[in-house]
Amino acid sequence: MSIAFVRPREMYSLRHYERLTSGTVNMYELPNVQELGKKRIERARAEITSIIEGKDLASMREIVEAMTAESEMSVVDLAAALLFQKQLKQPFQPKEDPKPRRDAREKDSRGERNGRDRNDRGRDSRRDSRSDNRADSRGERNSNRGSRDERPRKAKVDRNDVDWQTYRLEVGKEHGARPGDIVGAIANEISLDSSYIGAINLHDKHSFVQLPKGIPADLFKQLKGVRVRRQPLAITASEEQMEKQQTPRRSKERSQRHS
Repeated sequence: MSIAFVRPREMYSLRHYERLTSGTVNMYELPNVQELGKKRIERARAEITSIIEGKDLASMREIVEAMTAESEMSVVDLAAALLFQKQLKQPFQPKEDPKPRRDAREKDSRGERNGRDRNDRGRDSRRDSRSDNRADSRGERNSNRGSRDERPRKAKVDRNDVDWQTYRLEVGKEHGARPGDIVGAIANEISLDSSYIGAINLHDKHSFVQLPKGIPADLFKQLKGVRVRRQPLAITASEEQMEKQQTPRRSKERSQRHS
């Protein structure tokens, strides 16, 4: 028996493993802190009840009575203190997990950017003109990048463990679609990790994309209604042959030189 923790985008991996092993992966939701606390309290109550029913506690009662008489504390306070000591390693009221540090860093970076933006507003016109020039150059680079976005997208990861199927999408260059739009739409709609989205070839009025073979019928139905640039994907299976990812020429030359 094995236990795996997966993110929503990795759920498709489980279906892949089920097909490979001809087995079934059972899903379990992790309990929240309230449910965890209730479970621990119930377990402690059962343990205490078992001790009361199965052990001779006469000497313990005498100690408790002596402690309450000498310190003038109530039996309830004494029991609460003993229970508190018992739950130190596994608290009956666990705390929420801390948020990932990445969120804090992103918040700090946004704050720094906002601070810089406010400081930049008071600078002289000569600095502003230089900023405008830089913006113009960035605009030119972005326009060049836009032409590159129309190139066929290669698979993010060369996955040999995936049986790919080519699908046709009724959205293309004339609709303003880019490979990133298609990846985002598919990944977000059916919670599919982008590493399971293969090559994408854009044409004028349609596109081809590689997805894992055997997509469940309900998820396939969801994809049919997804829109990219206000255009429904209307996804269908295709026999189109997609180009395999090739090793860059520069890396091949390096390997030859080293050999």
